[in-house]
Amino acid sequence: MKSFLIAAAALTCSLVGSDCLAGDLRAMSVVEVRSAQGPIEAIGRDLRSTRHDHGGGWIIVTTDEFFALDHRRATLNGLPMEEMRAAPLCGTEREVWECPAGARPIGHRRVWWTQGVEGGTFEYSARQPGLRLNAVTRLTIR
Repeated sequence: MKSFLIAAAALTCSLVGSDCLAGDLRAMSVVEVRSAQGPIEAIGRDLRSTRHDHGGGWIIVTTDEFFALDHRRATLNGLPMEEMRAAPLCGTEREVWECPAGARPIGHRRVWWTQGVEGGTFEYSARQPGLRLNAVTRLTIR
């Protein structure tokens, strides 16, 4: 029965096309999109697409996560993106800032970069250690 429920949850996550994660955890999001052409665009928690056109040679996507993850992978149109930077976050899920030295983090902010892509589907996936289900968030970048 447990295997069936895990399989059903995995299928639901793959069909939803939005934030979806294993277990009781819920806090992985796209925070910002930058590009050579478009403006710096803050992404609200419930947005599924950017409002502005992006592209022009490079795209940078910033993500926040609020739990321990491993096997992180960010792609744009299925092509891997490079992780430029990671920083620990302090605060709450609603208001975060980069932690000062010695503070206990509640999550991490990661910055992903790619070039030669004009936009498309951004997907960020990761897994909580010890669980087989991936957390996934998707955003259409125009």
